[in-house]
Amino acid sequence: MTGALKALAVQLLRRRLPFTSAEMSNLISALLQIPPTVWPRTIPWQHTFPLGSLVRQVEGLVKEQDLSPELRPAIEGLVSALNENYAEERQVIRRLSALLTESPELVAPGEPWSDALLHAWSQMPPGPRSHWQRLFQHALTANSRQPSARWLKNARELLQPPISPQDFAQALCTWLAPLPKRAARPMPDSSASLLKGLVWIASLVENPDLAHTLGDAALACFQKIPEVGARAQKAGNACIYALSAMPGQTAVSELSRLQHKLRYAAPVIW
Repeated sequence: MTGALKALAVQLLRRRLPFTSAEMSNLISALLQIPPTVWPRTIPWQHTFPLGSLVRQVEGLVKEQDLSPELRPAIEGLVSALNENYAEERQVIRRLSALLTESPELVAPGEPWSDALLHAWSQMPPGPRSHWQRLFQHALTANSRQPSARWLKNARELLQPPISPQDFAQALCTWLAPLPKRAARPMPDSSASLLKGLVWIASLVENPDLAHTLGDAALACFQKIPEVGARAQKAGNACIYALSAMPGQTAVSELSRLQHKLRYAAPVIW
């Protein structure tokens, strides 16, 4: 019976069905009750179960209906059941945890640009706020030197209503406006990591104002701090990458401007 339940869940989750919060809660709870003899927990979920489909269904449900009191404990149980030793399950844990939090908790306050982001996020209605949070979570997975095709594909899928590419461009321009050109200390790692991912996403959007904002952000990130080095080198490198990948002549002009102003960083970025 439990094996049949698992097989049925697999078939259901491969389709986009209009689950209610109660139905999704019951489905997750039933899955978690399948004994290890039928579904060994030592095997990564993604090898035997469409984990990504389940998470997308849950995210879509929360986006449309917000997080209901009956769905919350089911998601919490699923998070507890996942294994952090597997990379894909770690990302799922992060995505599901984002649905459970009251605030992004992705970036520490104290930087002018991150304070602007956190303030804007706190004023958003629940639907757009949860969608932005998924985008922030994806931005935090920017761990390599440059984004992969798959990473960019996932980012492009997040740039859809309620967040259009131009909505994203306008928001990022607003948040980065207070980024000071001179600072006395390096940017905290959490801020630099989130900024790097957001800038990678910006590479998908053609917007002259955004290109100019990224040029200014690169100058701020590559600012030299005595006895430290660049203020936020990985975020600065992300700006260079984004401008090189971004469509439009403004991005080309910004790269030319940076090439003249950042000669000391030439071995790193050119």
